[in-house]
Amino acid sequence: MTTKHGPVYAKMSPAALASLAINALAANDGAEVERIVAAVPRKRYLCLDVAYQWRSDAMENGLLALATEYWHAMSMMMVCHAWILGFAEDAAKTTLAEVKQADQRYRQWKALVEGLDAALTAMREHVGLAETTLRTWLRMPPRTETPTELTAEGQIAKDERVAAWERALAGLPL
Repeated sequence: MTTKHGPVYAKMSPAALASLAINALAANDGAEVERIVAAVPRKRYLCLDVAYQWRSDAMENGLLALATEYWHAMSMMMVCHAWILGFAEDAAKTTLAEVKQADQRYRQWKALVEGLDAALTAMREHVGLAETTLRTWLRMPPRTETPTELTAEGQIAKDERVAAWERALAGLPL
């Protein structure tokens, strides 16, 4: 289509034409917008199927969001564990309330880690990924490599440590 600005518009870049079109829209000049759009070069592109791309992007974004929350919760759980260990090294300045508070926070973060792990497993099963593929991709430890403090033996050791703290703070022999 030839317009009064056709030769001028034909020499302009698509970015410049986009700026002109926005200015024409701001001036409420629909006819000028149509002339600018008519001057925009046309190209054909070959791309992946939209349904595939949307699903793939949604799966990736969902898994990454859950993995981010998982690693945040895991790091906070480890911070609480470090607090408990730090209290053990500085018994003279530590109160039972501090130990119990750190232990309570540890348990809360541990529960969140377990819940997020379950959510990732459910999503993995829903989208049909192998567990090893998911855990490798998200840099998560395999289920068999659970940190010691999350195992039954680690929990027993931690419970014994808290009990020892209670006895020490009450002035009883360990």
